[in-house]
Amino acid sequence: MLKKILLIEDNQGDIELISVYLKEQADEIQIITAQRYSEAKALLENSKSSFDTILLDLSLPDLRGEELILNILKIANSIPVIVLTGYRDISFSIKSLGMGVADYLFKDELTPLGLQKSILLNIERKNHIQKFRGFSGSYRNLIGEYNSPAFVWDFATGKILDCNEVALQVYGYTLSEFFQLNIKDIHPPGDEFNQNSKDNFQDSLAGVWKHRTRDGRTLYMSISSYIRNFKGSNATLVVLQDVTRKYTDEKAWEETNNNYLFEKLFMNSSVAKVIYEPGTFQIRSANKAVRKLFSSHDFEKLNFSFNDLLVDQGRAYKGTDIQKNNLTLKNRSDCSGVVRTELNGNLDVKIHINSFLHQGENCFLAEFLQAGPFIKEEINTI
Repeated sequence: MLKKILLIEDNQGDIELISVYLKEQADEIQIITAQRYSEAKALLENSKSSFDTILLDLSLPDLRGEELILNILKIANSIPVIVLTGYRDISFSIKSLGMGVADYLFKDELTPLGLQKSILLNIERKNHIQKFRGFSGSYRNLIGEYNSPAFVWDFATGKILDCNEVALQVYGYTLSEFFQLNIKDIHPPGDEFNQNSKDNFQDSLAGVWKHRTRDGRTLYMSISSYIRNFKGSNATLVVLQDVTRKYTDEKAWEETNNNYLFEKLFMNSSVAKVIYEPGTFQIRSANKAVRKLFSSHDFEKLNFSFNDLLVDQGRAYKGTDIQKNNLTLKNRSDCSGVVRTELNGNLDVKIHINSFLHQGENCFLAEFLQAGPFIKEEINTI
C-alpha cells in the first residue's frame, strides 16, 4: 500500500539523504517536501492532502523549536509526527514526546531500517487508536492485537482492570498479580506521577514516564492514553512504547563521552572556539586555537566578554538572534564580524554560534571560521 510522507525540512542535503533512506526500504512511497512551516501548514490544512506520517526538522526559516512542534501537532490531527534533529538534547527530546510527538530521532544515528521501523510502528499505533475510538467489542480482543504493552485502568480508583500478554512479559507479573495492582504501583516511589496525581486520576498520562517492573528494574515508557467505558465505568486504555534504551543510551553517551568530546572537539580543535554565557556574554572557556589567535589571553581570569573580541558588534549581530539576546537551546545562528587580534590585527571572520551544555548549564559555543585580513568597505555617498 502506498505510504504518503510529509517531510518538513529546509536543508537540501538532509532532504536528499532522508528521501534515499525512505525509498531504500519501501518501493511504494510518496514524499512531499515542505521547506517552511507556512508551506507545511498549507499542505496539512488542504482537505485533499492526506499523509500517513510527518517527518519534522526542528529548525525552519519561519519557525523552530517548541513553538514549531506545538503548531504542527495542532494541525496534524492524528497523523504521527516524528522529529528528526541534529541536536543532542535529551531533556528536550523527552519533553517533545510529552507534547505528543510520536518519536524523536537523531540525524547522525539515522539508518534506513531504523527510520522505516519508526514510521511503521507509529502508523500501526495510529490505526489501533482509530480502531479503539469506534470499538464496541471487548477490551481483551482489542488490547490483544497490540505488539507493545497495553492495559486498562479504572478512572476512579486507579485499579488495573485488564492487560495484554506483552505487558505481562515486560513487567514480569502474572495476570492475577496485575489485577491486584493500582496504577501508582508501577511507578517508582517519589516519581512525579505519585507526587502530583490526584485522587480521581483524571490527568492525562501522555508523555514519557518512569515505570518499575516486578523485579525492580526501571523502564522509561512513552504513553498514549484514551478514555472509554469499561463494564459501566470510565476507564483508560494505555498503550506503551518502551524508550528505555533510547533514554539510557543517550544519558550514557552524555556521561561517558562528555569529557572525551570536550577535549577532542573543543579544546584540541583546530578551529578557534569559545564558550560564553547567555545574557552576560562572559567567556567561560576558550580552546587552544582561539588563545593562539588572540595571543593566548587568559580569557576566564580576565573576565573577557564575547563582545570584547569583536570590533564591529553591530555588523556581527545584525539580523541574528544574538541581537535580541534570545538564542535558545533549539536555535543556532550564523553571522559575520571583525575580530581584533594582537598578532594579526583585525580579521574578517564568519561566526557560527550554537547552543552548548557546559558543566550542566546552558551556554553558547562560538566558532570563528574563515579568518582573513580585514578589508575596509568603501561607502559611497551622493
